[in-house]
Amino acid sequence: MTREWRGRANRPVLRLAAAQFAAESGNLERNIACHVALLEQAAAQDVALVVFPELSVTGYCSSLLDLDPAACAVDLAGDEIAALSEACGRLGVAAVVGAPLRGDRGLHLSAIVINRQGRVERLYHKMYLDSDERRWFVRGETPESIVVGGWMLGLGICYDSSFPEHARHYALSGADAYLLS
Repeated sequence: MTREWRGRANRPVLRLAAAQFAAESGNLERNIACHVALLEQAAAQDVALVVFPELSVTGYCSSLLDLDPAACAVDLAGDEIAALSEACGRLGVAAVVGAPLRGDRGLHLSAIVINRQGRVERLYHKMYLDSDERRWFVRGETPESIVVGGWMLGLGICYDSSFPEHARHYALSGADAYLLS
């Protein structure tokens, strides 16, 4: 789904797309190919930012996470993120993609923001984990925002939206929209 946001004075229209596909658990090569195909479709429609689902890079597979959560982690310097970065830079489309990432305190359920130049610009770690996710992931501690085309966008992932204080933080910070994977 593509949505245009009409800006306040002197801001351009921002075209956003919400991408949806059936990620195959553990099949990163296939999942990355799906991301790239959807980014290409978005670029053809002059979309500035595509938001992908939670854990879109790896798929959401509790059986794999139960076996070895750390083995499910994506390397930010690895081939998968490099392929997405290349596609974003080549197409001039930013993306928010979902993947498990290792952090100082453990494994995070994360949103990786890749900007229109193809650089990883920001990481957001899900702050509100549901009961199953607490077995595998540590909660994030910091809300994160991005600016695309002069628009400030607050980031969240799924269950974060169940907590009004999460969205309230962004509203009080002046965010124009609240994006949830």
